[in-house]
Amino acid sequence: MKSKRQILTRLLLVLSIIALSGLTSGLSSAGLSGRQIAVKAKYNNRPRSRVSWAVMKIQKKSGGRWTNIDVRRTIMQGYIYRGSGASSLTKTLSRFTSGLKRGVTALSIEQPGRRDSTQYTYLPSLKRPRRVASSEKQNDFEDTDFTNEDMGAPNIWEYNYKRLPDQTYRGIPCYVIERTPKSAYMSKKKYKKHKLWVTKKHFIPIKAYAYDLSYRLKKKMYARRIRRHSNVYIAHKMTMINVQSKTRTIVLVSRVLINARVSKGDFYPSRLDKSWRWR
Repeated sequence: MKSKRQILTRLLLVLSIIALSGLTSGLSSAGLSGRQIAVKAKYNNRPRSRVSWAVMKIQKKSGGRWTNIDVRRTIMQGYIYRGSGASSLTKTLSRFTSGLKRGVTALSIEQPGRRDSTQYTYLPSLKRPRRVASSEKQNDFEDTDFTNEDMGAPNIWEYNYKRLPDQTYRGIPCYVIERTPKSAYMSKKKYKKHKLWVTKKHFIPIKAYAYDLSYRLKKKMYARRIRRHSNVYIAHKMTMINVQSKTRTIVLVSRVLINARVSKGDFYPSRLDKSWRWR
């Protein structure tokens, strides 16, 4: 039978291991660079496939009040078509099913290496897809406050990253990073700097500021109602505000399917006018 001294010694050893483990984890987290945080924010909540339904409200501020310019229902779907984890590549589709832009469909295809994503927009009035030029990636997407780049996945390699002092936002511990375009890509950028607040627990960007080429604040993004779906966390409310034009776009997600069986044949430019199917 073990003595009280042996039991106490073993208990102290276990507590020491737990404390050391927590300290090591904290040091590892504290040692993340701005780029490493950006990589985790991009890949940590990336499921094998996803389908989501949302309502998008596009609003204008006048006389101190926000009024709707357009209300659109939208469906988004995407899947990993190559690789896994931080080496995965995705294809993403987004379609407006109501509102002034009904039928407009966007396709974004991540490319291997450090190449930029390939993007297409299908306009029902033209009855054909149009490829989005690199110089248009940071233009607003179809009268919303989101950019074409926002409709796909950001190319991390086009930016330099700097980690700023950590902050707590709305009671949530966050990493704060600053993103600036590399000089080789500056000619096609319309923003000089982005500042992002990324949650420490799940690496979700919940706040972002975007500055124009004159370093003036242009846009603010806020993500709310973070919910878990299978092994990923998704914001069910996202607001993008253009403080210069006094417009904002609110996305309210109503339903999410994780690891759904999407039809991979839908993710081609020639099929952007077709109906979608999934299970």
